[in-house]
Amino acid sequence: MPKNNTPQEIWDAIMASKNPICCIDSRFDFDAFGSALALKEVMKEHVKDLALTFDGQIPDKAKEMLDVSSVKTEMPPSEVDFSNYDLLIFLDSGNLEHISKTDNFSVPEGLKTVNIDHHAGNPFYGDLNYVIGGACSTCSVLYDILIALSLKINEKTAKYLLTGHVTDSG
Repeated sequence: MPKNNTPQEIWDAIMASKNPICCIDSRFDFDAFGSALALKEVMKEHVKDLALTFDGQIPDKAKEMLDVSSVKTEMPPSEVDFSNYDLLIFLDSGNLEHISKTDNFSVPEGLKTVNIDHHAGNPFYGDLNYVIGGACSTCSVLYDILIALSLKINEKTAKYLLTGHVTDSG
């Protein structure tokens, strides 16, 4: 049975990264966007940036609710030069097939991956995994990680986490 890494192991990998990227699940979902934007915001507090890509267009309603200005849209993974990155983070993607609408995506060899998710069928496809199958949202899983590490959650981060949690849990 696959085993989760600890929140500290996940955070250490993120902090050790010099240039991380997150490819947001190609099926638009507030939980996927909320968790990606929240992690970017927390990393910013630690003088780290997180590149965000999305293989699609962001609905106008989401643009009204979330600051998505940092997300590169209509960017399938096949167009990303992964040689510029040393860590690929997956949030709210039950499997790799959801990263791209058209590509058969596979992780480039040698690129370290982190998988944070709440889908029960997640096969633990990352080098590091934190999957709580059956949790109501990835935002709630990310929140638990942040709390376990005593990391600061500012108002913007809280908004992103709450948006993803509420929309996924109803």
